[in-house]
Amino acid sequence: MNALADTHNLTDMLADAMQANRMTGSARDTGALLLEHLRRPTVIVVAGLAGGGKTSLINMLAGTGLMPALGTVPITELTWGEKPKVVTELRNGEMVTFDGAPDAAEFSSDVLRVSIETPSDVLRDRSFIEVSLPDEQDKAEDFLDWGLERADVALWCTQNFDDREYMLWASAPDHLKDRSFLALTKADQLHVKGVLTRRLKELDARAAEEFYGLYPIATLQALAAQNTAPDANASLLTASGGSALMEGLEHQIEAGRMADIDHVRILLDRAGVAQAPAKTPVPDPGLTAMAAPGAESADPAAACAQALALIDRLADDLRAPEGYLPGPQAGRVLAACAQSASDVAMLLESTSCDSPAFSALRDEVSDAEQLITLLSSESGAAAATDALALMVQMRKEIHAETMR
Repeated sequence: MNALADTHNLTDMLADAMQANRMTGSARDTGALLLEHLRRPTVIVVAGLAGGGKTSLINMLAGTGLMPALGTVPITELTWGEKPKVVTELRNGEMVTFDGAPDAAEFSSDVLRVSIETPSDVLRDRSFIEVSLPDEQDKAEDFLDWGLERADVALWCTQNFDDREYMLWASAPDHLKDRSFLALTKADQLHVKGVLTRRLKELDARAAEEFYGLYPIATLQALAAQNTAPDANASLLTASGGSALMEGLEHQIEAGRMADIDHVRILLDRAGVAQAPAKTPVPDPGLTAMAAPGAESADPAAACAQALALIDRLADDLRAPEGYLPGPQAGRVLAACAQSASDVAMLLESTSCDSPAFSALRDEVSDAEQLITLLSSESGAAAATDALALMVQMRKEIHAETMR
């Protein structure tokens, strides 16, 4: 079963379980939120000051010229629809709808928001919101808050990320900062001016504090690369910085989706709903000298040693430098802890040993894995701290077992 089919299957199972009242209280509330997340497209918000390259970046991410440049319109939404349609919201609250594609010449300064629907397959599983921030501080804050409230992933487009931009972004919720990117646009122009390297160094500390990653990108070059011959496309897109940003974005989208799916599995398990087992993860090539997680073993001492090595490798990975990707951010920490906990739990579960002490250890590790999975769906610095604490405690318990 592929990942998409697995998602659809588990979503249907969760909906059926809730319909049958097999979940109550907080579990039902959580299930309703998960269903809402899994049934709607991922919302990608691209924000920044005017002239920051937001429209071009959205067109690069969408792989086509779907997002028009609408001048002074503060908020533009791009979503899937059966046929082209445009809905405009005026500053007085009036809504105007017309069929067809938008034309920038048709929009006056009274237009507050434009929602564009178009039947593009790209938009079936994701939608885009462009937020162009005006000079007026209070309006800029209101528009940004409106967009970020709807965001699953966010990108801030800039060439400077100056103090004003920093103060605007600082109000973003922590859980979203862990799934956001600072896109240093028009990087080719900065390179020609000889300031790109210095600008990246200047932004590194702020990016590490406020974003999951910092990506320099020559957006127009990336768009041109997408229209070249296939054999030239990859190298041109990589050189533009487009590939790195799109890979980082896809990783965050997939991590968020898988966290929701893991959470669904836990809810279904607690409700007593039978389900197909999760797909076994591909073993880490760096662990080929060890038994891969899930491989049968009858040596509990060896299994514990391998489990300790997995946790120690997690610590090393979180300390490793990542260039302009900032150091341990909450989202990355949570994803790494969840994967490591899953590997350790699978390793111990597949070890054939029925001693009471080892069985108790298996149960404790399994409980910790489920808690870390739940934490990864919450995100934020507090959740990351709790996940790390659980991994530390897990290591202590496994080490204690090796000393028996």
